[in-house]
Amino acid sequence: MDREKLITVLRKTWTKMSPDARRLALELALPEAERELVAAALA
Repeated sequence: MDREKLITVLRKTWTKMSPDARRLALELALPEAERELVAAALA
């Protein structure tokens, strides 16, 4: 899956998550590449 597709999936998934789930997701110890994808999706 290419980067833009992953960002789109993350954005759609984020909107379906509860505030608690979002908070927990941001606390996950992710590798740098994945953290960059999440940051791009939330920008």
